[in-house]
Parts: sequence; structure tokens; C-alpha cells
Amino acid sequence: MILLIPDVLALDGSGTIFGNAPAAGSFTIRNIPPGHYSAFALERWSSVWQDADFLREMRSAGVSVDIREFGQAQIQLPITTANQAQQVAERLGLTAQ
Repeated sequence: MILLIPDVLALDGSGTIFGNAPAAGSFTIRNIPPGHYSAFALERWSSVWQDADFLREMRSAGVSVDIREFGQAQIQLPITTANQAQQVAERLGLTAQ
């Protein structure tokens, strides 16, 4: 799964953008609002990726990408492992499910 976290994140964590990546690794996400994002390729999605505090904490670990109106961006993303996410979640007192 691909996740884009905007620099300006709503208090409730809304505004994140999810996409799917096939096993081959290439992906396309359309209709992304212009802005600056932190991008992630998730090994496994868990409920902590919906928590606003968790997203704010993880944002700095993502790949920085600027999306311009009608623009395209090409990025390479390392896999963010479930273990990495769990460590951050535990530090924040959250349970990764």
C-alpha cells in the first residue's frame, strides 16, 4: 500500500491519500491535490496509520514529494516495515493492529 501524508494534516488526521502498488512495484495515484507530501510504501497497513499523532510522528521518515497542479512526480520508496511502524506506535502508547 502507498500512503501520502500532507504537510498540512487536519487535526483528526484526515487528508491522507492511499493507493495500491502491485507486486511489480510501480504505482500511479491520480487526482492528488497539489501540495507537499511525505510518501510511504507500507509493508502492512495497520490501524495506527489512521491516528493523527502517529502520522505526524512518521511524516519526517517518509520520502518528500511535491505535487504541482496537473503535474507528475516519480519517486522511489523504501518499504516501511510493520516493525518500524510498531516501534513508533509503542513509543506513542498506541497498539498496532
